Amino acid sequence: MTPHPPDTGPPPPLLTRRNALFLDLDGTLLELASTPDAVVVPQDLSALLASLASALGGALAIVTGRALETVDALLRPWTVIGAGLHGAEYRLPGMRTIDRLPLLPVRNIVEQLRSRFASVPGVLVEDKEHSVALHYRLAPERREECESAMLAVTCQRTDLRLMHGHCVIEALPAAADKGSAILRLLQRAPFEFRVPVFLGDDVTDEEAFPVVSGCGGMSVRVGASSPRATHILSSPSDVLRWLRASLTALEAAYGKASEP
Repeated sequence: MTPHPPDTGPPPPLLTRRNALFLDLDGTLLELASTPDAVVVPQDLSALLASLASALGGALAIVTGRALETVDALLRPWTVIGAGLHGAEYRLPGMRTIDRLPLLPVRNIVEQLRSRFASVPGVLVEDKEHSVALHYRLAPERREECESAMLAVTCQRTDLRLMHGHCVIEALPAAADKGSAILRLLQRAPFEFRVPVFLGDDVTDEEAFPVVSGCGGMSVRVGASSPRATHILSSPSDVLRWLRASLTALEAAYGKASEP
């Protein structure tokens, strides 16, 4: 993945208690890294998210392409509420367990791709159990080769769809998308009856922007402007500054919430 160049556009207003906040992870809260395992988590991020969740009455969710168990490990000790694998799995408010869509057989795709790219430096096959991601961030010149290979091994699979991201192509369940994930969460307390705000940086997030806007909410593109987004923040660093400023404003207006 390569970051988008900063662009101009209106920043979002600070959060209020009327909002439900939905956040992508990589490229939004975390700076993009050369491989998924190489991301660096800011030291105060877990505490910041926990405090914001409390200030919003629990209405904060992570909506990501990563598996929720992986996100748990990155953000511990905070217990993540939200959707993983683009909506193929959920942890709903009040739950410790993860609710998953029926597991689709993707092991054969993983094996075929690993065999194809075993001797190709810079190409990484990521097995997410529900989906398969082919990363070429360290070998961007392999883009067409990676896209052709993924298409070849999935072309007969009507239960999967292909999603392009920052130097990655992923085969994921056709029923999984971030917009549907956000709508599902908005039907549950404490998210229901609130104005949604969603921050994301990638093509996978673009699908959810019209959904959020259609609910009267704010869609915030991180890194570059987008005709589908209502607002923009230029980088994960700007996102963290905005989140901290929102927390300060919430605590000034309503007092500091006690964390569970």
